[in-house]
Amino acid sequence: DKRNIMLFDYSSTVEKSIINLSKTSVAYNIYIPESRIIDGGIPYLFKLSDFGFNINFFPDSAIFYFLKKCEIVLMGAETFYPDGTAFNTTGSDMIAVLCKEMNIPLYFITPMIKVDSRMLKDVVSEKVLLNLKSKLIQNESDTFNVEKIKFTCPELLPISPKYIKGFITEFGTFDSKEIFSISEKYIKEIGG
Repeated sequence: DKRNIMLFDYSSTVEKSIINLSKTSVAYNIYIPESRIIDGGIPYLFKLSDFGFNINFFPDSAIFYFLKKCEIVLMGAETFYPDGTAFNTTGSDMIAVLCKEMNIPLYFITPMIKVDSRMLKDVVSEKVLLNLKSKLIQNESDTFNVEKIKFTCPELLPISPKYIKGFITEFGTFDSKEIFSISEKYIKEIGG
């Protein structure tokens, strides 16, 4: 029932869910930040531009401005822990905090295959750092020493379940408190 939707960082699962909305006669406003770290907003433009949505594509720095126009935020999970912690591209953590502050529900649309059972054995994911020099410095200048500057940035960050309204899976929609029991059941069934 939400008409104003923000999508952060490309996810084929989220894309398919949004395309399903085009089968209704409702006008949807889709807000897509550029997700500059990996150009994660651009793929949505190629996929969704022919489905009759009102799409607004904007730089990450305008997220707060456009979030005020939204009723819901949807993200795909790169992976998630049974405790309801979800991982997505840098920037998703900032959106999660803003959503909580602004009382805008944040949902992760994800297949259960992405549940990472290793956290049940106290094994946590290693943080991956990207070198963004070529993305951030287009024209190297001799006015500063590029070699003395770090351009590293984390690729994925955890989003605490306290910021997540729920998970939309092939088995239904569950709030972040329910996902633990659903994940445990799923892991036992697949032998994880």
